[in-house]
Amino acid sequence: SDLTSCQVGKKLAAEEVSQNTGDSSRQILRYIHLTELVAELLELADEKKLPFNTAVELSYLRTEEQQILFQYMSNHNMVPSMKQAKELKQISKEQMLTYSEIDQICMNESTEKVQVQIPAKKLKQYFPETYTK
Repeated sequence: SDLTSCQVGKKLAAEEVSQNTGDSSRQILRYIHLTELVAELLELADEKKLPFNTAVELSYLRTEEQQILFQYMSNHNMVPSMKQAKELKQISKEQMLTYSEIDQICMNESTEKVQVQIPAKKLKQYFPETYTK
């Protein structure tokens, strides 16, 4: 039967598939929701250029919004973070996303500080033990 046919059908089908695959029914539903992605974003997800969880969040956007987002991603050579995808999804619930709104959301995060943690064991390979933290 068609796994994407209706809400009840999706849930029952997902439970049945999960018994045969070892994935949870929730995970199966996430796979099913990926079918809502436009072809270009789905291809990025298939090629693992778009993280799975981010792709699932983006699959909730309207088709037109996904196309605008893909254009933005292409123009700026970027992939939205999970945080950005959730924000895009939230705004999409309230109103139609525009290119400038996508730009605003995606440019906000790029100015945040990035922290990197390196284990002390790894640092000792490059710095003498006499160095202080």
